[in-house]
Amino acid sequence: MKYLKIPFLLLTVSFFLQGCVKDQCERELTYLRFDPIFMSIDDVRQPVEQGAPQALKTPGKIYFFNDYILINEQREGIHIIDNADPSNPSNVSFLKIPGNFDMTIRDNKMYVDNAMDMLVLDVSDINNIAPISRTENAFSNTFVEGKGVIIGYTSEEVTETFECYEGNVVGWEDFNTPMELGNGSFGAMDASSASGRIPGNSVGGSTTRFTTVGDYLYTVDFEELRVFDVSNASYPNLVNTEFVGFGIETIFPYKDHLFMGSVNGVYIYRISNPASPQFSEMFVHASGCDPVIVKDDIAYVTIHSGTECNGLINQLDIIDVEQVGNGQSRLLESISMENPKGLAIANDHLYVCDNGLKVYDISDDPTTLGKPVVVDRTSNPFDVIALSGGLVVVISEDGLKQYDAADPSNMVELSTISINP
Repeated sequence: MKYLKIPFLLLTVSFFLQGCVKDQCERELTYLRFDPIFMSIDDVRQPVEQGAPQALKTPGKIYFFNDYILINEQREGIHIIDNADPSNPSNVSFLKIPGNFDMTIRDNKMYVDNAMDMLVLDVSDINNIAPISRTENAFSNTFVEGKGVIIGYTSEEVTETFECYEGNVVGWEDFNTPMELGNGSFGAMDASSASGRIPGNSVGGSTTRFTTVGDYLYTVDFEELRVFDVSNASYPNLVNTEFVGFGIETIFPYKDHLFMGSVNGVYIYRISNPASPQFSEMFVHASGCDPVIVKDDIAYVTIHSGTECNGLINQLDIIDVEQVGNGQSRLLESISMENPKGLAIANDHLYVCDNGLKVYDISDDPTTLGKPVVVDRTSNPFDVIALSGGLVVVISEDGLKQYDAADPSNMVELSTISINP
């Protein structure tokens, strides 16, 4: 666990110079201020509780498991949705896990983050989930003396006037002490994690930060890749921690590589030795948040603006990764988008969350996108899961929506679970 004195978090939107003199000036700054949410260690480590269903308020990651959909309620836990009938899903229970953002399931064992700890839960009976083990301080987290562990952030757009000296803006450190911030853009990432993706009866979305390959669980945070040996599924063993780079956001396994999306590119690591991932290469793109998915040696990367990632670009990059590891990955096409986020592929169709859900037919040529065959504006999702059986699920700030996409060019809405703040 990190014991640090940290500043409040800022994301610059614009600077306006106001009457600056040689040695002193003032600047009006409009920015997103990210204020930390604290919780004591004792409160974080309360026993996991499975209780009555709760309404969706601030949904995060989504995960399929057998006939159930699991929906993260950011910082609070997991909604259990019985989805045996996608036309009539039933919210059956809520799993209370403070500081939770992410999950993945392997062999009926659910791995979840509980702020700085990892929990292993037995989900063989989804209606009676039982705790198995806790790995303390498995993840990086910030602890502030007298305040507790940071389990998330709230954001607020504010405009303030700052004094500046010789071109530098003055902010605050320790929430009350002045500090200098560099001239120009500055910001910080939310320290959340993500769900997982494995074949078979469970699957997660593209914004995942947990994934399993064989007997190993891989997780990423803001700058590090962690490797857990889960050959003993009930008791994960941290065997490796690898510094990757700045702003790591998502992880996707493909063949013998891990593709990790970051604020400035895609880091690619070889896992031929699964306990010791080795850097293979990096594909650099413009700054912005980005999930990445790969199919048939083609990677699709969305880059979007308007977030803590401090980017201004909105596009989808298509990358040839057939020769990954030889330094020959190459950009095939960049497609202008509105504000793209999560994405998925099923049945030769690409689904992109882009101020709605856009569907592209890639059966003829997966390297070039034409016009979308569907543009659904009825929701504004941030992630999507598409199953080969024709079911498509999107999660947005408005809730959960499901579609019958047996004919992807003529999707039929099946059901909605709305937000009830």
